[in-house]
Amino acid sequence: MDKILSPLQFLRGVAVIIIVIITALLFLPGQRVLVDNPGGGRLNLSEIPDYILGGHSDTVRAITWSPSQEIFASGGADGNIILWEAESGHIHYVLSGHTDNLNALKFSPEGDFLASAGADGTVRVWNISSLEEEMTLADHTDWVTDLDWSPEGDYLVSSSWDRTVRIWDAVSGENIITFDDFPGWVRAVSWSPEGNMIASGEGQQVIIRDLETEEIIAEISERYSRGRITALSWSPEGQLLAAGDDSGAARIIASEDWTIQKNLNPAARAVNSLQWSPDGSQLAASGDHREISLFSLNNWEEIRLKGHGEYVRSLSWSPAGDKLVSGSRDRSIRLWSLETLETIYSREGHTAMINSLQWAPDGSYLASSSEDNTIRLWQPPQPDSKKHLRGHINPVEDIAWSPDSRTLASASQDEAVIVWNPEELELMYVAGDHRRIFRTDIFLPRGREKTTHSDWVFSVSWSPDGEFLASASYDGKIGIWKAEDGSKDKILEHESGWVRNACWAPDGRELISGGESGGIHVWSVEGELLEQFGREAGEIRNLSWRTNQQELLVSSHYDRSIRLWDYPAREELDRISETGIAFDLAWSPTGNYLAAALENQSIKIWQLSENKLVEEQSLKLPGFTSLSPRTLVWSPDQTRLVVNDGNYILIWEIEQP
Repeated sequence: MDKILSPLQFLRGVAVIIIVIITALLFLPGQRVLVDNPGGGRLNLSEIPDYILGGHSDTVRAITWSPSQEIFASGGADGNIILWEAESGHIHYVLSGHTDNLNALKFSPEGDFLASAGADGTVRVWNISSLEEEMTLADHTDWVTDLDWSPEGDYLVSSSWDRTVRIWDAVSGENIITFDDFPGWVRAVSWSPEGNMIASGEGQQVIIRDLETEEIIAEISERYSRGRITALSWSPEGQLLAAGDDSGAARIIASEDWTIQKNLNPAARAVNSLQWSPDGSQLAASGDHREISLFSLNNWEEIRLKGHGEYVRSLSWSPAGDKLVSGSRDRSIRLWSLETLETIYSREGHTAMINSLQWAPDGSYLASSSEDNTIRLWQPPQPDSKKHLRGHINPVEDIAWSPDSRTLASASQDEAVIVWNPEELELMYVAGDHRRIFRTDIFLPRGREKTTHSDWVFSVSWSPDGEFLASASYDGKIGIWKAEDGSKDKILEHESGWVRNACWAPDGRELISGGESGGIHVWSVEGELLEQFGREAGEIRNLSWRTNQQELLVSSHYDRSIRLWDYPAREELDRISETGIAFDLAWSPTGNYLAAALENQSIKIWQLSENKLVEEQSLKLPGFTSLSPRTLVWSPDQTRLVVNDGNYILIWEIEQP
């Protein structure tokens, strides 16, 4: 076992110097990409987003604070690791690579690396400076349940459902020792502060192993406990070891003679996390309960922190010991002040794919709609969503602000179009069917006309004067609704197939639509189909007018083409092919640029030059999820471009040409 206690290798020997540099560089914005455009100006977007909004889409199962105190990391059942700026609560970056639940996270003692353990059977080591995966340790054959660093940071230890504890060289990634003498799953592991022992939890026992001899020197169990060990934590000086189990008990074990000194009963019915404060004066416990228990070492009195709406699965103290961060099954993280025992801030986001992003015309809010059935309102760069709109019972496909920015319309897979007063968080009406009782399947009495859609509603659009709403549906119909009260004005119908888009001409005198039947349909405001053109392009995904102009129109198609049209002449001016399906199109407020969200996890921006689209810049998204961007939008002042990556919102600051 001499190898475990050997001096640090040279790379680690300079870690103290390197971490100073890392800390200085960590929060610098991404390097800018400057692309000359044919017009002589330059559109500047950074290689990585300037801001990221959102949170985990599933339970926050692991959380850990960096020794630098500037960031903490959270890991979720969604497989992602989020790096948070502790002071502001901004997302610094998202690390993706695990393919299943995150079970444990731990920064190295110097804070330059982050280790993660997952249900995909791997331990991964991340370089915090480069924000890239340094190595994958894949010798486990089942869930990796827990991990810890050696005090000097040159080794890692991990535990697993494969009934082993493994020790790894943290520089080479070599699995140098495997302890495979456990009769059952090993759910927890912790390295002693002096570096000479490892504690592991298997079944109802805490097993202490001496690393010099590699022999078990103690097996500790509580005679009357039926719980399996799920959490272990050494006090900073190593004199006490806290052990929690899934029956809700926590035991304090003295390392001098391995006797149980105290039995604690925290709020949790099953203890998932135990964390000593840096000075060893307090022990925090959480688990299958929405409250966090704080125990004082002096008298073991308990104080509870309340705020989460679901079980609290993970805890971590700030290095200074004045704050505590927690992660919960409610998908949020909370930062607590240990002085006031109150929440400093809470962060959460959409819990499923974002389908639409729309900025209010006056710039007051950025609205997002999602597969989680909700709408959120943001005020970037502030990291938290200010308002939540809940009422749809299925995913919300599209949203649209009224021209005066006072109301918001939404279209959903639940067949409804809803109009909201976002300031008051008020559902004003469901378009068309005022007798509908929402959240039920009860509609109008038999014999009365049902005026709502009968299938998914894909899109919604306001007329330029704000007097009417148009909705397009999978039922092949376009609904025209009076904005005053949501009553039906008229129903238009495609000759066949679904309708994906319906949008008003900038002068408000015509309406265009596109869908499965192909071709751009042109309707009068009276509801007459005036003509169709471009039918040879096939099924239409998106339609977008050039900003405040009726001469140019752009369409995207399921044949993976984007087409620019002279609308008055009904002629195709330009075609871009083989880009992949463009899920969304957005003209810049000045009308000089067109941005597209593409199926290959990228966005492209073209400059309009002499009625041609000239590629300006292509950005590959960071790929926090395996999903392609569904939506993008420019801020009204053209200083930001906003794109979704799964349930995250990515914001680029734009330096104007």
